[in-house]
Amino acid sequence: MTAQSAKVVEVPDDVETIYEHLDGEGLLDGLPVIPPTQERVKRFLDATGRNADETIGYIEPLGGLVTVEKVAANAVMAGCRPEHMPVLLAAAEVLCDTRGGLPERVNETQTTSHSKHALLVVNGPIRKKLGITSGEKGNGVSWRANATIGRAIQLTMMNLGGFPGVTEWKTWGFYVNRGYCMAENEEQSPWEPLHVEYGYSASDSTVTVLLVEPPHHMELSWPSTNEELLHAFGRTMSAPAFRDSYGDCLPIVVFGPDQAKGVAKSGFSKADVKRYLFEHARTPYREFGTNAASGWKPYWRKFFSHDPNAMVPMVARPEDFTVLVIGGPGPQSLHIPHNRAPIEFCMRRIQV
Repeated sequence: MTAQSAKVVEVPDDVETIYEHLDGEGLLDGLPVIPPTQERVKRFLDATGRNADETIGYIEPLGGLVTVEKVAANAVMAGCRPEHMPVLLAAAEVLCDTRGGLPERVNETQTTSHSKHALLVVNGPIRKKLGITSGEKGNGVSWRANATIGRAIQLTMMNLGGFPGVTEWKTWGFYVNRGYCMAENEEQSPWEPLHVEYGYSASDSTVTVLLVEPPHHMELSWPSTNEELLHAFGRTMSAPAFRDSYGDCLPIVVFGPDQAKGVAKSGFSKADVKRYLFEHARTPYREFGTNAASGWKPYWRKFFSHDPNAMVPMVARPEDFTVLVIGGPGPQSLHIPHNRAPIEFCMRRIQV
């Protein structure tokens, strides 16, 4: 399938002039960019072995056409290297997928007042090949591969699916809205990595695009057992103010390697962790208030509006939790709320 090529404009060969032109066109995220000249974009295209005008799909909310060339142009602007293109193209395929409610999720991410953004989780050998860190080197903020790959996807979403400052009106802006990409720490994880859990081979490389809120830090020094730790995590995650707490989302728990190893040493598999959270991460219906259920989905409302002491679970099934191991040493973990698309639709094999 082929499509219309990216637009080519002539601008004086001056970095500041090009920056001002792109800014005037609404194509920037407020940070400096590498000018996406035809020569630079061609180098990125050559690294893919794919046609420039090959259609990847359409991205919401404006139904913008996504081609290999257009992804390459945004990758150049973000400061990526040509070898990052396979990750970006796979991630773009997720954003253009028509299954699993993804168009609706991308649309709401780009238009909501909520502080939602795209988080990329990379698994498999390509993590090491490209130097995508899991936390021990800058944690994606000051490490080039993480920062630029995440930024390129955010620019792709913004420039091809919407307009900055027009389709994106957040109540609060966060730095992670400008790029968020992490590798799972497979070497330090006591459990199978995310892509293996979903049927890929350990030798495959994948990228998973999650549409989420900024992470919420969970650090506890008082638990004397790992059961207490998991229970504390469940109570923290199921607070009434989180949309995750009443069955509307698919919560993500990101364990730091140290806490993951401790939980696993106590006999918990990844499936056990999900089961424990399903059974214990619950909130009494009375804590939501008498009007809460009217805003819940009908299938959820009918189960938890009859008894003020009924314990409302976060999800319908244990499998609706996602468990990752990311980061370096330390007694910290994260709750990343508000993912609403099933993982199997959010993951792609990276063609390398």
